[in-house]
Amino acid sequence: MTVRELVRSDMGAMLTRRGWLSRTPSDFQQAVLEHCVVQRRSAGEPLYYSGDEIGGMFGVIDGTVEIASGFGNPDAYIVHLAQAGFWIGEGSILIGKPRMITAAARTDATLAYLPLVALRGIVTAAPEYWRYLGQLSVEHNNLSTSGAADLMIRDVDRRCIAVLLRLAGCRFRINDGDARPEVVVSQEELAAMANLSRKSVGDVLRPLEQAGVIELGYRSIRINLPHKLREILAVD
Repeated sequence: MTVRELVRSDMGAMLTRRGWLSRTPSDFQQAVLEHCVVQRRSAGEPLYYSGDEIGGMFGVIDGTVEIASGFGNPDAYIVHLAQAGFWIGEGSILIGKPRMITAAARTDATLAYLPLVALRGIVTAAPEYWRYLGQLSVEHNNLSTSGAADLMIRDVDRRCIAVLLRLAGCRFRINDGDARPEVVVSQEELAAMANLSRKSVGDVLRPLEQAGVIELGYRSIRINLPHKLREILAVD
């Protein structure tokens, strides 16, 4: 797909409707999309590894990308799942050091790739655009901070639900056209990420499935009623 086709396509439009890029001015959106190229990754294929040299940025158009850190517990190696609209790769650019995380396609995924040379050209022509990379970094920091806070929730049900909503990309908001998000995660993985036992997670999820709030699949959980889960979290 050519650059012009990406800008005019539903793919480009989706990236301006949800996620970080949608929260930036239209001139910056246009500059980014005009320099992006579409890449596809099969499930399990990496985008980049921790320790790789500085490179460009990736925006998730469709599919799921898993984000892993070598700093965490080996039992919870995957720390987040990036859904459509999520962008990664700015951290090493901002600090001028190698990649700090590993990112790989968890499912077949379509990505918008902004090459490093193109990004540098964009911010050289308009230095004020650097602030939007800083904005993305702050958003990622807020995500990490809220995720850490969720892990301190003592109530097992609410802690599990908070992690599930974060992985679905709707912890605090529902994305446009994503009323029933699907999280490609096993119950064992969810248990590790929520610091719970597999049995505890099953005890939380089964009543929610019986009530129609979620649907359990093979290594996946579809959230039918995200607002119901957030209502549970709002209860003191």
